[in-house]
Amino acid sequence: GWLGEVSFQKNSFIAEVRGLTQRLSQRIGELYSPSCRATLGDTRCKVNMASHTVTGTVSSASSAQEFIDNSRNETTGIFNFGTITFTSGDNEGLMVEVKEYFLQGDVGKITLALPMPYIISAGDDYSLTKGCDKTLNICYDRFNNVNNFRGEPAVPGMDRMLETAGTRSSW
Repeated sequence: GWLGEVSFQKNSFIAEVRGLTQRLSQRIGELYSPSCRATLGDTRCKVNMASHTVTGTVSSASSAQEFIDNSRNETTGIFNFGTITFTSGDNEGLMVEVKEYFLQGDVGKITLALPMPYIISAGDDYSLTKGCDKTLNICYDRFNNVNNFRGEPAVPGMDRMLETAGTRSSW
């Protein structure tokens, strides 16, 4: 066997002993998936995020999770799953994922995945990156990065793989 985690408590060492089969429970390699396994902008994805980042200023905020920027007029959904980092205000230096971006009239409305710990105020500056939903279409259309796509969109799903002659609908 092997020693696992070792800690020190009350003037004594506590060591975790792991058996020979413990290594069999560790995952080796990656699973097949129709969605990309890379993180946008990492070394496997290779997208240069500088060209997909914009800055702006909050015009008004309705909560710690939603705000409007009157200068945003990009296509609805382009910042979904992206990240926002506040560069001024009470939330300066904090980053969170964007849940939804859409045009409300001719201004951009941003909804965050989680509320910010401090109130978002008019005049707060931010940096915003385009988002990726990890599909082949977004990789191609938005980032022109299909060569680095780390998914298998043509792999059949579990329903298709578990079909039998009696359950198959397209014979």
